[in-house]
Amino acid sequence: MDDCLSVFENHNSIKEMADIVDEVKQLRQLYNTRQYDAMRQHINQLTMKYLQDTGYWNITHPDMPYTDQQRFINAEAFLKAKGFSVLAKYGIRV
Repeated sequence: MDDCLSVFENHNSIKEMADIVDEVKQLRQLYNTRQYDAMRQHINQLTMKYLQDTGYWNITHPDMPYTDQQRFINAEAFLKAKGFSVLAKYGIRV
């Protein structure tokens, strides 16, 4: 995430954005500490939390990630897109 996290943190007053910031931080922490099983479980929870959005994401990004690094990159890219979607929903331009 070419670091949009700082942009997202500026809008933490929006509950949805605060949730995304927390999700990104947790994902990064799990990946950086090599807790790959927990990271995969976290990604599965994200899939259930954002079920419709992840469905659209998977249709438009059909290449399945196979490695933990690919899973991390894919999940972070999804959260980045979701974050910008939330900002757009509230009419915030960055």
